[in-house]
Amino acid sequence: MEKNQLFNYDVIIKSIIIFFWLCIAGSILYSSSKLLSKKNERSLNILAWPQIIDGDFLTDFEEQTGIRVNISYFESNEELLAKLRGTKNHGYDLIMPSDYMLQTFINELHIKEINKTKLTFWQDLEPALLNNKNDPLNHFTIPCFWTVFGIGLNLNHFNGQLPEDISWKLLFDYKQKQKPIGMMENIVQMFSIAQFYLNSKHFVYDDHASRLESTLTLLILQKKYRRVVAYTESRIEYMLASGECAACLCSSADIAKMVNHFDHIAFAIPKEGTFASLDSFAITSQTTKDDLIYAFLNYIYQPNIMKKYVEKFQFPAPLKSIPDENLPAGISFDIYNHIPVHSFEHWLTPEEIEYIWLTLRAA
Repeated sequence: MEKNQLFNYDVIIKSIIIFFWLCIAGSILYSSSKLLSKKNERSLNILAWPQIIDGDFLTDFEEQTGIRVNISYFESNEELLAKLRGTKNHGYDLIMPSDYMLQTFINELHIKEINKTKLTFWQDLEPALLNNKNDPLNHFTIPCFWTVFGIGLNLNHFNGQLPEDISWKLLFDYKQKQKPIGMMENIVQMFSIAQFYLNSKHFVYDDHASRLESTLTLLILQKKYRRVVAYTESRIEYMLASGECAACLCSSADIAKMVNHFDHIAFAIPKEGTFASLDSFAITSQTTKDDLIYAFLNYIYQPNIMKKYVEKFQFPAPLKSIPDENLPAGISFDIYNHIPVHSFEHWLTPEEIEYIWLTLRAA
């Protein structure tokens, strides 16, 4: 009997000790989870283009506000869309879609309306960037990064001077004298510009399929007869500077620094008209960190902060209060006053984009 009592007493003591340590462990885990949750509440997860947001410029913001900024990068709008679809909009707070994809992001409820009353800089935004056709009243987007498309030229291939006739024919007329050229790897943008060239020649399409096949045929003939060196954005600077290419289809963002540093490199806008692209900030639909987001936006749109990005990445400032200095001729919002400037359309499906790439590579 005494042994049983002693045994029961021992079990009770051990149970109390185990329960005590479980309580301590639970308390530690609970406290840790609260701290982690609190830490997560003071952080922002941003999906951005590599050439727009530089984490080195955000140290002061993090120190001033205690808000940690986590930046992830994407290489295309299609990749951005896939990330949001895959996570069902969870895990990201702020994104940077291009204008031609906005309707998809809006229609699929990936982004929510912005509260302009919380933005201290709205009246300073460049008017040319507002009221984009894909978000006419800027209910969903805050314009940031604008770039215009044209032709990068190595003047050594043109007797040291700009050609007299700056036309898309320099790239797409496969009957012209052969000079090596470079093209973009962004199918949506390259295809839209090629189709625009056909339109300028009064080409008529019967339907979507004929529009696609006619434009693809032009690019195949171009590759065959015009010596397309590469389809790339990342190598444009090297191909032009080295003389490997006489001309390249490119954006002003791809070439602005080169034009300022090399006398034999120029950027020209074709006389028929061109395209411009606008990347904007948008708030994801599932985020609950609106106050932190507006604090970040108000910081980055301060003229002295935005100027750092403008100078590093060489794009026209989205704020009226920042003068456009050191930008090559033609890379300004004034272009809208002189030639037709179009926006890209999201008219190709992922399957069609893959089909175009496979066909071009095999040609």
